[in-house]
Amino acid sequence: MVVYSDFYCPFCARFAKDTMPEIVKRYVNSGKVLLAFRHLPLEAFHPAAKKAAEFAECGRRQGQFWPIHDILFAVPSAATPLVPSMFEQVPGLNTAGFRECVGGQATAAIEREIRIAQELGVSGTPTFFLGKLNDKRELVVNRRESGAMPIEAFSAALDQLLADGSTSALK
Repeated sequence: MVVYSDFYCPFCARFAKDTMPEIVKRYVNSGKVLLAFRHLPLEAFHPAAKKAAEFAECGRRQGQFWPIHDILFAVPSAATPLVPSMFEQVPGLNTAGFRECVGGQATAAIEREIRIAQELGVSGTPTFFLGKLNDKRELVVNRRESGAMPIEAFSAALDQLLADGSTSALK
C-alpha cells in the first residue's frame, strides 16, 4: 500500500490519525501489508506543506520518519510555525544532523516524489495505491483510491486483495 499525502491536508490528517493506526494494527503489524508514504505537498493550497515534507524526509534519513510524521499531523494548523526544535523529543534523532538536513538537503527527494506522482496522474491527497509485490519486489497496482476512506472500506479492499491470488495490473 502506497499513500501519497500532504501534511497540511485535512483529509490526509484524518487518515493518519483515525484510519492508518487501524491498518497498521490489523495488517502491517501482522506482516500482511507493507505501507509506504510518498510526499505530495500541495503548495498551491498549503504553502508550508513542502517544508513539512522536508522535515519528514530528514527524519526518514535517520530512521525516524514515522515519529516525525505523527508530530506533523498533530500540528494544529498551518498557523503553527515549523521549527526543528519541535522534533527534539524524538528518541534517537541526531538533532544537529536534522537541523542541517532541513536546510535543503532533502529537497531533491521530495521533488522526485512530486514528479512521480504527476507521472502517475495523482493530483489530490490522500491517494492510495493497493497491490501486490511481484517476484522483483515491485508493486503491481490492482486498485487506486482517493480521499478519506473509513477503515471498513480499506479492510474490504485489503481483504479482497489478500484473498485474490492474482497480480494483474490496474488498467
